[in-house]
Amino acid sequence: MPSRKPPLYYNLGAITRETGLHPDTLRAWERRYDLPQPTRSEGGQRLYSQRDLEIVRWLIKQQEAGLRISQAAELFQTQIEAGIDPIEEERKANLNALTPVVEGENVAAYRNAWIEASMRFDNMQADQVLTEAFSMFPPETVCFEILFGGLSELGAKWYEGQATVQQEHYASALVIRRLNALIAGTPQPNRTEKIVIAAPPEEDHMMASLLMTFLLRRRGYDVVYLGADVPLENFRTTIEELDPHLVILTAHLLLTAASLLDLANELEGIQTRLAYGGPIFHRIPELRKNIPGSYLGDDLKKVVAVIEEILRSPVEELEPVHPDLPAYLEQLRTNMPLIESRVNQALENYPVILSAPNHYISRYIFAAIRLGDIDYLMSDLEWVYGLLTNFKMPGDMLTNFLETYAGAIESAMGPSAGPLVEWLHEGAREVADFNGAAERK
Repeated sequence: MPSRKPPLYYNLGAITRETGLHPDTLRAWERRYDLPQPTRSEGGQRLYSQRDLEIVRWLIKQQEAGLRISQAAELFQTQIEAGIDPIEEERKANLNALTPVVEGENVAAYRNAWIEASMRFDNMQADQVLTEAFSMFPPETVCFEILFGGLSELGAKWYEGQATVQQEHYASALVIRRLNALIAGTPQPNRTEKIVIAAPPEEDHMMASLLMTFLLRRRGYDVVYLGADVPLENFRTTIEELDPHLVILTAHLLLTAASLLDLANELEGIQTRLAYGGPIFHRIPELRKNIPGSYLGDDLKKVVAVIEEILRSPVEELEPVHPDLPAYLEQLRTNMPLIESRVNQALENYPVILSAPNHYISRYIFAAIRLGDIDYLMSDLEWVYGLLTNFKMPGDMLTNFLETYAGAIESAMGPSAGPLVEWLHEGAREVADFNGAAERK
């Protein structure tokens, strides 16, 4: 997203919208305590800087903590006179703050017990472990160290062939159910900022979004969770109606990162803040340059501090990102049914596990191109190769698949498909290198 200078001033209406403060109250603060200190336009209209906005937010926060406004204003002036900037000190504290998470052998024991119960499909035992854990540790500890830590271990077991898809999905369903219960038990919001959280079309991973919803509601924010697989249709209208201070989008896969870009571009021209996150942006950092908005970072434990920093940033009109699309993309789209049919015929004697790559690879190719670079697919090849080998499939299976797919594209599209064909051949060579290195060990 092209960098732009933030707006220099807010008018009175913008300040009251951002803070929820009544205009008469704000004028009284200015008159009695000289806080904030707006300038005036030629016509006499109040003009507030970003600093003024942050001062108002700071004063409101002190009131929420129990101070009278006169005490909060005196505290602000006292710290300034002592050479301490209370706004900057709060910013540093928020950025360095971690959600209180306890670690240790006791937590690990609960995590292991929950994993074992989940792998046995023992709903009663899994719930009992969590109920006891919530009675002993902060909710953040249970969420991060037991629920998410347990899911991460189960995911690793599945990848290594030590757990089934059913076991992993069962555990995920338990986590979703528990997070929904935690969210339902949070108090009513006591902050003015409204945050919308959503996942783009075809994104069905919900856990991180649900956890963010819970953590933010614990902090008093008004969070509207739109759920997984949110369609583009009416998305812009929904955001305009909700008028949030921040929109958060999440994606796990390359395919849904492209859908996330579509959702983000739907918000062109709307005055709000946009943030995004998900494992795909950690695995392929280059993707971030093609997504408008602020990246939430790689550490979910720090996400609330990052979000609060984003909320302090100026509000701007969102600008879309449109990577240059090659001319052959539409031709590829038209020929894809023929290409997939030829791949299926060539690989009819291969195990059924290869039907999934054939079904999805075209969509992933489209996603990579729409995001700006076909090479984004390369990062997944080693992961797919590892998955096949962990499931005791022949090491050259993926190589043969990529070569077959390259031949099918070349046959259907001719010379215009040159870049795609070369990429698939390069991918096949990469996988062959993985295989050779594995055999030499």
